[in-house]
Amino acid sequence: MIRFFKSSFVIQYCAICLTGLILWGRAFFDPPLMPVPEGYIPLYSFLYSLLSGLPLVQAVAGYLLVMSSTIILNHLLYSHNIVHKNSSLSGFIFMILMSYYPQFLTIQPVNITVFFLLLILNQLLKSYNREERPDFIYSAGFFTAIGSFFYFPFIFFYFYILLSFIFFRAVQWREWVSSFFGLLTPFLFLAVFYYWFDQLMLRIHDYVIMYFIRADLIQMKKPVYIILTSLIILFSLYSAASGLSRRTEKTIEKKRKNLLVNWAVFFVLISFPFTSTLTDYHIELAFIAFSGLIAFYLLQIRRTFWQELTLMLLILFILANNLLLLWQ
Repeated sequence: MIRFFKSSFVIQYCAICLTGLILWGRAFFDPPLMPVPEGYIPLYSFLYSLLSGLPLVQAVAGYLLVMSSTIILNHLLYSHNIVHKNSSLSGFIFMILMSYYPQFLTIQPVNITVFFLLLILNQLLKSYNREERPDFIYSAGFFTAIGSFFYFPFIFFYFYILLSFIFFRAVQWREWVSSFFGLLTPFLFLAVFYYWFDQLMLRIHDYVIMYFIRADLIQMKKPVYIILTSLIILFSLYSAASGLSRRTEKTIEKKRKNLLVNWAVFFVLISFPFTSTLTDYHIELAFIAFSGLIAFYLLQIRRTFWQELTLMLLILFILANNLLLLWQ
């Protein structure tokens, strides 16, 4: 299996697509419900109002979104040499991780913001070594604001953009200002809209409340969820530890880009206290980094029997869980 995904041709992407269809199969016949909007997430609230009565459309839209994110992630990681070989393994791992629990198998705030995080990473990584970078940085700030309109904790990833300036040693004040203006632009348009309908002060109050710590840990007290999540985290940590000894970046650029991708996990942690009822979905934001770590590790080892066995058992466990678990 690992050998098959060491290449990146149409057949590999077809296999990833088929894997996703199998893992999402039950969702097309017995769709899980979209999470109910809570708090200040205007774009997700609007999307929910459009699709709340169309569960099949929700599932299909969620699958297409995850598949699009898979393709973007796979291209992003190998085009920037974060995964050293032109393989499709990182995309395969990502599809599995994004499909590992039944309630994820619909369009929902976190898999939407995963897509925006990929867009931000793409802008930041492309900006490395560019003499004129403000357009990339402005776009990254803009995407952060738009993503937070679907899932509020994503607003903290603005500091992820600022951290990239430190990694890439960008000291020009124009870039710091560009990122802030990019972040501010969607809020200005939204403020004008609410002011026009005399709702501005009410929405400001709703937005301020979102900054209070509120994580619903009850959502995470599900044995199968805990087991699968623990296995994924442990496998990712083991891959990270094993991969460190095998990394031989010969350029500072590769090292900094790799660090930037992995530091996303830190911002997943610091935004965790603000997740409210979406606490159990939140880990999906870490799957970009996890997919890269696991794929890099698996591509570097020669004897892969035990790793392939572990991965196959994990897939079978996820498949059985997605097919047999009581969803609603």
